[in-house]
Amino acid sequence: MKWFGISLVLLVIDQLTKVLANIFLAEESIAVLPFVALHLICNTGAAFGILGDQRIFLSIVGVVFVVYFSWHIHKEQQQPDSLDLQLCAYALILAGAAGNLIDRLWGGCVTDFVLLHYGRWHFPIFNVADTCISFGATLWIITLVFGNKLRPPDTASSSEPNLTRQEQIPPATEAGPSPDRGD
Repeated sequence: MKWFGISLVLLVIDQLTKVLANIFLAEESIAVLPFVALHLICNTGAAFGILGDQRIFLSIVGVVFVVYFSWHIHKEQQQPDSLDLQLCAYALILAGAAGNLIDRLWGGCVTDFVLLHYGRWHFPIFNVADTCISFGATLWIITLVFGNKLRPPDTASSSEPNLTRQEQIPPATEAGPSPDRGD
């Protein structure tokens, strides 16, 4: 249940920041740093505004993501060898997908408000849910590529005793020569 709890906390943070953005950024943008501003937009598309005005399709995709990652968290938590990094990735993606789905179903668009910029260049405006999805997807890719290397060696659960190489060599029998004794 820990990973669902983490998703829930991130979802609440996402929704709270969107409420605050709608209250405080409705009239004007706020410069936070020379390269960061808070600027409210209503994004009817997906990431970077692609698939604009596809509310029904994007809502269905959002539901599929929420169900898929909820199921994976539930399934993986029950495995004794589950990888925390993978569960963290699932929890982040779940929180982000749920946060943007709530916006899309409730208001018809996703509230975005974080603007990164430098001079005339700017990154597409995003929110906490988008950040969760991005970090979660990155962690998920890392676990897919390096999954087995990320797992600690599991010697404690092995049914065979931990033997040194010398103990693993069977003793020579009287019936034949032993290569170790030079017979």
